[in-house]
Amino acid sequence: MSDEPLYDGDDRRTLPSTLCMPMMTKVARQAAHDAVEEMLEKLGIDVDNHLEMQEDMSWLRKWRKMSERVGSRVVMTVFTLLTAGIVTLVWTQIQGGK
Repeated sequence: MSDEPLYDGDDRRTLPSTLCMPMMTKVARQAAHDAVEEMLEKLGIDVDNHLEMQEDMSWLRKWRKMSERVGSRVVMTVFTLLTAGIVTLVWTQIQGGK
């Protein structure tokens, strides 16, 4: 393989003639794989047991959806209590005025 430009910028770099494109692709994929695996391990994720990780994510999703439902119910309850309190206050004032 002849020396080919990597990109058409001001600073033209060339590929070494001993490194062919399939080999570069393989090296790049392995480097990306290793980097991602290392990052996941740093985050505390067991990269060898992906099924357990999927189960954990599923549990977290269920927990999140449940907490969203509880939150919306709490807001609705507070709104209902405030509305009932205001209506009761107005009714009491009307009854007291007679």
